[in-house]
Amino acid sequence: MTMTITIALDLEGTLISDETTRIPRPGLYDFLEACKELGRVMIYTMVDEETAEEITLELSSKGFAPNWFSGVEWVDWFSHDTDFKDLDLIRGSDAKHAILVDDHLGFVKPGQEHIWIPINFFYPQDSNDAELENALWKLKRKIKKLTGKPVDVSWPGDKDKKLQELQDEIDDLLLDNIELQKEKDKLTQIILEDE
Repeated sequence: MTMTITIALDLEGTLISDETTRIPRPGLYDFLEACKELGRVMIYTMVDEETAEEITLELSSKGFAPNWFSGVEWVDWFSHDTDFKDLDLIRGSDAKHAILVDDHLGFVKPGQEHIWIPINFFYPQDSNDAELENALWKLKRKIKKLTGKPVDVSWPGDKDKKLQELQDEIDDLLLDNIELQKEKDKLTQIILEDE
């Protein structure tokens, strides 16, 4: 049986500017289509469901997002008492089979950093924004690692191999840093308990 990965996407600062201006990030349509090919797509946002549905409908009707995006599933964050985007709250999935794409580390549940794809906050005045393209590449690499299934992780252009090697090093350093922080926290707790 093949494992289906759920791709949980933040809305504000990640896919669009914010809920008021609703400016779509460059490359949004292609990014969403690629995500749909890779797994189950859901929105995980602080924006209330009614407003978020208006936004997805508007993006779809104006051609900035595929038609299916107007009926995209939502992770119900509001009915749970948590400050974090906990991937275990995804209906029909769990954190082992989910990846979060978000611009804000503060919303990532501690212990789920390794299944988070960070993306820089979207500033509409940045005409060179290529964050969704970068995020898609990282997403494909993470899916390949989680599932072992063949996913094309090539980067457009001649720098593919070097970029992949550098990203592997960065991924390893990030995971090492998270593990070191956890160990530091454990040692601090032991010291505090001994006092």
